[in-house]
Amino acid sequence: MTDTADGFLTRLTPKFKETNDYIAKIYKKRRLRQTKLANAS
Repeated sequence: MTDTADGFLTRLTPKFKETNDYIAKIYKKRRLRQTKLANAS
């Protein structure tokens, strides 16, 4: 049971990391765009 769960988590972890990086990138882009808009107005 534990072996299966560990293997499952190990397989999932890289995907989660990729998704987190992707979300972080989008979030940063959005933040930058908002600050640019705020500075322009």
